[in-house]
Amino acid sequence: MTAPSAGSSPSFLVYDALLSLLFPVAQVYARRDVRRAPDRLREWEERLARVLPRVRGGGLWLHGASVGEARLSGLLARSIRAARPGIAVSVSCITRTGRAALPAPPAVDAAFFAPLDVRRLVRPVLRAVPPTALALLETELWPGLVREA
Repeated sequence: MTAPSAGSSPSFLVYDALLSLLFPVAQVYARRDVRRAPDRLREWEERLARVLPRVRGGGLWLHGASVGEARLSGLLARSIRAARPGIAVSVSCITRTGRAALPAPPAVDAAFFAPLDVRRLVRPVLRAVPPTALALLETELWPGLVREA
């Protein structure tokens, strides 16, 4: 008998269901945020997976929460490119200050806000940035992203 996958565990199903129920609240918040600060439109398009990065498959996705991890992702990307010049490297973060600190192309193939941790948002991003590996640069948990990756 095989063990159930992480995606079918009761705790993940509850987590995913709760986030799915809260998703409309996030959409309302995003609309209000963009009305108050129109320059945040691109941010919310990325967070809600409406604008997707395009990266060739087989690469590495580095994800961190904020500025420190964003800077670390730049150092890691440079090291990875030096060791394996052909590998696709994508970087993401959660905070605005982190996004501003992410390395930009050509240092990486894509830099973007990570999607909200809802399955229907994570899946299209994973299809657009089909990584061979996902590296979380901090010990925060993203159950939906980790499960889908």
